[in-house]
Amino acid sequence: MKIGIVGAPNDILLRILNEIIQYQKNNKSFKAADIQKNLKINKRKVRARLHLLVKKQILYS
Repeated sequence: MKIGIVGAPNDILLRILNEIIQYQKNNKSFKAADIQKNLKINKRKVRARLHLLVKKQILYS
């Protein structure tokens, strides 16, 4: 299955999704700040991407 969202740079998006999957595998909850720290990405970008994912109903928190 390919995951891509129009209007979002997919490399960042996929890295965020991979981080989320890792957190879920380890049964840990996560915050945007955790992902931002791990990926060294601008926190606002991460929040925006997560918001986009929730809006597109790919991710439920």
